[in-house]
Amino acid sequence: GELRRPRQDAGFALITAIAIITVIYALTQLAVVGVLPNAAASKAPIADALGALMGSPGAVIGGLAAAVSAYGWLTGNALLIPRMPFSMAERGELPAIFARVHETYRTPHVSIIVCSLIALAFGLVGSFAAAATLSAIGRLIVYVMTCGALLILRRRATLPAGFMLPAGRLFALIGIAFSIWLLSTRSFAQAWIIGAIVLGGALVRGFSARSAAARQRSPGPPAAP
Repeated sequence: GELRRPRQDAGFALITAIAIITVIYALTQLAVVGVLPNAAASKAPIADALGALMGSPGAVIGGLAAAVSAYGWLTGNALLIPRMPFSMAERGELPAIFARVHETYRTPHVSIIVCSLIALAFGLVGSFAAAATLSAIGRLIVYVMTCGALLILRRRATLPAGFMLPAGRLFALIGIAFSIWLLSTRSFAQAWIIGAIVLGGALVRGFSARSAAARQRSPGPPAAP
């Protein structure tokens, strides 16, 4: 909402950022696997890899770097995730309280507080492994729906797209197939996570449909004399 030229800049910025992050993560993975004999068994692979190369100072640097990276990711998501309930509430897909904006700071404070409390509950009740699994599964489901939305909106959209990726439909189909394959590698013990996400989406959709129907049934303002 704060972008000056979203149609011109959003697509380029998104693809550029993903490309840079992909290269950095791939090189990091390659370096860790190349240095540590059994990297999968390490609880702090980056710190252990730098520790093997530089000794104790390297382990400290690696631990601090990982902590700073995780803090940046968490801070970004703390600002990003509440925007989703806020946007949905603006369209009547969630209760209107999520669309409230703070009078002084102009932020969706109700959505931020609720999302933060939910994240805190997951952190206190579950383990890190469970939270990571939930995050991965949730993102894969979002990826599938996003790629599917591209296929549908390209046919239904009445306005010209601000950014057109060559062979966009092909990439969307590849994204759907790859995400479904990754979801299929989950164990049956993790199936409840997928079920909970799907159920939550169905509940949100049901609320949206009822709200839209209620708005259509409500009488409009009286005509002016």
